[in-house]
Formats: sequence, structure tokens, C-alpha cells
Amino acid sequence: MRHTSGLLAALLICVTANAAPPQRQPDYPGLAAEFLARHGKADAQPDTFELKGVLAEHYLHARMGLFDLYLPADGADKDRAEDYRDLCVALLGMQESWLDWLAPATGSPRADKKDIATLTKWVKSWRPGRLVGAAASGDREVLDALDAKDAVREAAERFGRNMGTGMALGLERTEEVREPVVLLHDRYAFVQFLCFGAWLHDHLRSVFWQPDIVNWTHFYVDDVKILALQFAAPGRAAGDLSSGVSMNSRTPTGMEQQVVQLAANSMIANYFGDAVPPSLAGAMAVNLVIDGYGECNTRVDGDLRARRTSAREMFVPGGQSEGGVLPPNLADSRWRDGHGADHFVRVLRHSMQAGKGGRKKGFPKGTSFFQLLDDSEIARTTIAAPFLGSAAAGREEPPAKFFGDHLEFLRSYRSCFLYWMQNHAVGSSKRSQRAFAQLLLELARTQKTDDLETVFQATYDGAPLSDVELDKDALEVRFLKWLTRQKVARR
Repeated sequence: MRHTSGLLAALLICVTANAAPPQRQPDYPGLAAEFLARHGKADAQPDTFELKGVLAEHYLHARMGLFDLYLPADGADKDRAEDYRDLCVALLGMQESWLDWLAPATGSPRADKKDIATLTKWVKSWRPGRLVGAAASGDREVLDALDAKDAVREAAERFGRNMGTGMALGLERTEEVREPVVLLHDRYAFVQFLCFGAWLHDHLRSVFWQPDIVNWTHFYVDDVKILALQFAAPGRAAGDLSSGVSMNSRTPTGMEQQVVQLAANSMIANYFGDAVPPSLAGAMAVNLVIDGYGECNTRVDGDLRARRTSAREMFVPGGQSEGGVLPPNLADSRWRDGHGADHFVRVLRHSMQAGKGGRKKGFPKGTSFFQLLDDSEIARTTIAAPFLGSAAAGREEPPAKFFGDHLEFLRSYRSCFLYWMQNHAVGSSKRSQRAFAQLLLELARTQKTDDLETVFQATYDGAPLSDVELDKDALEVRFLKWLTRQKVARR
């Protein structure tokens, strides 16, 4: 159960942002029983249940590099098959971007690039009607159902093996570690799966059997990631587990961006283990989405409260969330203006400029201050660097009313910092990209959280990640100086 401990650490407590309408408690055992009956396992017992066997029997399956993508065969139609095809292409593209990140230190992965091109061309050729027909006829493996040619099969096997063993990172795994992902369009089926997860592992009941699971969009059962492809519909009647809203309602590629970001989080956890904290992993995932789509317009991280619309609930953050309330109608704050198309440079510069007047006693000369706003965007406070690594540990948190803005600031700051690391940290972009790629290789090889800052320092010629006194050689200080030089238009 590779991800369970992280889930329990992350889902610490739910708090209500405003007075929420009454919510009928789902029939958790009944929904779990429905899941079992749908999959022909009405008499199954948890201690003998094999989830992978159920997936193989009842779900279409395609292997796309690191990811095994599953789509329910029952209920498959042309629209769902088309989404499945598009998400397969999207995850191939994300993995290609990832290999591009590593290439300056590992060399261009020509074989992988060729395999990605072969697979992408083949996937784009899928006809949704044939996938629906395969689902109806009992075929489950897409390679077989669509009579893939030998070249496609070989590319799928080879690329999947390379990604599963972490070859590009030099991990030298003797066995593949793959990432199974189940894609669910049906909100009701998603909640059924959640309830089944707690039936399978009773220690999860305190987490999974609670009323607001009806708003979640992702969770793990063992090492299988379950992703909803719709948001729960706002304003639905109490007890309505079925009504959903398209993730593309905010942007045409919203569903793809959402799945790519969540899959990227899984990929980073797969390769780095505890060597990369959730905050850094989340920033990597955001930047991979921006690489692919020119923006990151998702509802995965940051401040996910719908304070500007109807009442919602939120999770108090305790690391990378493995589930969560994700309102589709969240009004964008200033941090989401542009959705990171410029890696948040503009909004960070404006926050920095506004924070100049908030200098506080006791901080070293040259400290960078940033301004935060409360939910009403009337009250203001300032926060001071550093914000990264052990140098930021123990810093006083801003008052509670700035909670949401602080989350959005940190999300933006980390994404921008990694963008700077990758493109500007060591002079030229070419040298910076090589150093960043080398950093990723070394982090993957250590697998230890305690070594994070040591690896940064070794990779960047002794420069620490950050420094309490904001020493000029620290990487975070270099980043802040770079940020002050960026010219942005006035708001």
C-alpha cells in the first residue's frame, strides 16, 4: 500500500469555510456492495480480494510508458472512448517533456523519443467506435482489441520497461514500478469505488467514509490511483452522487491538464520517493503542465476553497493531498490570473513591489517582502523570505485570515523558482538546464529526504538552497534578485 500513509498524513482535518447546506450521509457499506456486485464479486471477502484481477477483467487497459490506464468497459461510449484516447496522448506528451528535462545530463533519449512518436501516432489513429465495440465484445487489452502492429507492440513494451525501471534516471531497478490509473467519468461510480476502498482496507474508513467524499476527484486504493474526470456539480440536491460538471468547462483542455498534473505527481513520487518533498514535487508537476499546455488551469493544489461563490469545504494541508474537495466554480484569485503562463513572474513581482512598504524590524538588510491579502482583498500583511528548505523552517505563519492567499503565494513561488533553476540559475539557459537535469538525477539516486539540501549544494558548486540570513550565494537569494530585475506591466 505504497501511498496510504501519505494519504492519512495529508487528510488531517476538514473545516467548513462558510455555513454549508445540509448534506445527506451516503450509505457507505451499501455503495461498496454495489461496486462489488457490478464487478461480479458480491460474495468477495477483503482478505482474498484481488483488485488487479478485477481491473483486468472489467476495464479497458492500455500501457503508456510508466502508466497503466484503465477505463470501465461497462458504460463505454464514443465520447468516453475519445477522452480515453486524448488522455493517453496527453500522458505520452508529459513523459516526453520529462525526458526533455533530463536530456541535458543524460543525452537525448532517441530510442524513447522514437517509441513515443510511434505510440502517439497509433493512439491518435484510434477510432472511438472500435474501442466501444471492443468493450462490448469482452476485449480488454487495447493492443489486442485494435490489432496493433508488431512495431507498436514493441514500442509499448520497450518504452514501458524503460519508464518503469527508471532507466533515464539511472535507477537500475531490477523490477518495474508502474503507475496504474483508473479513469472514471461517472461521479456515482467514483463514489462507489471510494466506498469499496474502505471496505477493502478497514483502517481507511475514517478517511473514506465521510460525507464530503462526494466532492473528491482523486484517491488511492493500494497503489492504484482513481481519477474522476468530472467535478461534482455545485448546488446539487442532498444525496445526489451522480451530477457532475465537465473539467473542460473552464478551459478546453481542463481535463487533460488535471490528469497530467495528478499523474505527474505520481511519477515524481515513483522516481524520487522521500527525496523530494510534496511541495517541490507539486511545483514540478505544475511546470510539466505549463510545458504541455502553456498554462496550469487545474484544481489540484493551492487554495481550493470556493469562498467567492457558494460554501464549500477545504482540507487543512499536511503535504500533498491524495483526495480533496475541488469546487469547479472557484473564482480565480490574482495568483491564477494567466494560470502560470509566465510561471507566475508577473504576480510575484507585483506582490514583491507591494510588500516593500511592509518592512519589519529584525530582518536582515535586503530581505525580500511579499504582500498577502485576506479573502476580501482589503486587509494586507507582508511575509519575508526565505521560503525554501530548512532556512524557512520555524518561521511564523501569517494570520489565519491570510491562509488562502499564503497557499496561492507558495504555489506560485515554488513554480517560479523551479523555472528559474531550470533556465537561469547558472548563467546561460544551456548550463542551467544541464545543472537542473543533474540535480534531478542525483535526487533520484539518494531517495532520502534528509539529503535534499546536500544534493542541491553539491550540484551547484557549494551554493546552499537557501539561508536564514539571506547569504548572497544562496540559490533562493539569487532567484529573488533575478525576480526584482523582471520588467512587468503595471496591474
